[in-house]
Amino acid sequence: MLRSWLWLAFLFPLSFLAVRAAESSLPTGRLRGTFDGIECEYSPGQEELARALAVRFARHNEELANQPPPAIAAPAESEPLSVAEMRANRAAYLGRIAALLALPRPTALQEDCYDAFLANYEESMILFEALRTSYRSLRVVRRLTVWNRAELVDRLGRGEKITGMAYDPATQQGNSTYGGELAGVSDRLAELAEARQNMTISTSLNLETQAGVTNYRAHFDVGKRGNKPAAKKTSISLNGTEPEPAEGVSEWFPVVIPPEHAAEPPEQLVQFLWDGAGDGSVVKMMDFMTQTSGAVPRLDPQVAFLVLHETIEVGIIDRYFRGRDRRWFCDGVANYGAWSVLRDLHGEAVATQVHNLPAQLVQFADLRDQADLRKWPAVENESAAPAHSRLEDARYAFAEHAIALMVERGGKDALPRLFTEIGQTKPEKVSIKTVDKAWQKISGTKLDAILAEAVRPPPK
Repeated sequence: MLRSWLWLAFLFPLSFLAVRAAESSLPTGRLRGTFDGIECEYSPGQEELARALAVRFARHNEELANQPPPAIAAPAESEPLSVAEMRANRAAYLGRIAALLALPRPTALQEDCYDAFLANYEESMILFEALRTSYRSLRVVRRLTVWNRAELVDRLGRGEKITGMAYDPATQQGNSTYGGELAGVSDRLAELAEARQNMTISTSLNLETQAGVTNYRAHFDVGKRGNKPAAKKTSISLNGTEPEPAEGVSEWFPVVIPPEHAAEPPEQLVQFLWDGAGDGSVVKMMDFMTQTSGAVPRLDPQVAFLVLHETIEVGIIDRYFRGRDRRWFCDGVANYGAWSVLRDLHGEAVATQVHNLPAQLVQFADLRDQADLRKWPAVENESAAPAHSRLEDARYAFAEHAIALMVERGGKDALPRLFTEIGQTKPEKVSIKTVDKAWQKISGTKLDAILAEAVRPPPK
């Protein structure tokens, strides 16, 4: 099935209101019938196959009904870097951040930033838990759509719109998008969104998972009132490079028959479609959903790290440095500072498990010559650059390395002393030259030497 159709995505629209998947209208010439409690859609001549598949799915559903759901405990309030722990220890986190920046107390904007991103974090965890539940519910199949691949390709190639199906003639690949309504999305999401309306900062958090790798992106706008979360979506794919997205989301479980098996008798074909070789059998798709459900996080230390990073960065912009040449310094301090706060509160082992700078420096070693931190534009001035690239990630690492070297050279209190010096100049007049002069005053060396060393290969 997937071996010839090549793609199946499980899609859930995510927002603070559950969104119901698009209903599938009956395509021209197709038939529907209900067998063993399973509603089936099929083409003429496929009724016997649809009946046989329905019997399998009915047994499958009965087996699932007799299995208790897995017990997955919610994070305890004391569990490090859970939403509950970060909310309970808010004063400790903010106090460490303020001390790092030589502030007597966190600024009001920093407090809003911490609370807003913590709300983003909680929203994500609520949605992930709903996603876990929805994966379990999607394994109980009540609706089934059966297609010969040749017929499906012909219809889509002629421009027919079929909910949940798409085909790319250039690559000769198709995809099916099967999804449903998120279960158990609580009113807490609406409460979190409402609480952010009175904040003086607008935040967004995006988690994009592709091929098992999650990219984390956070953003804030200072001076804007807190916003309601935009509708989010999570799509998880089985293999390959995704072709054009399917036409909508279908609540009908797709079974696509490869051309080389289309002439087989129903009793033989149903066995192949159910648990035959390849990644596309029903059994393998069910296993995938089970594994993915179990992999949905209960807490996410990477998001916790972003909460701290953004709170540090907004404090620098609020009180010290707003210039267009601030990028490497602000993001370097924010990364190093977030790591040091984790180290101080939870130990170096936990901090390094969450954020491992030495490993990142090895990972991006091939980009040392391209990093050029002084040319890294501020976010508001990077429209010409891609929003996310490997070079962008490398610059975060090398900028953090530069700050780590500054602390190594200047002592553990180097950053508070540096910010005390920078604070002698009004924030709107601070540039990287101001930072350089302040650094020379407290260390006797220039930033150029630090920046050069930050991208230099380590001695062998």
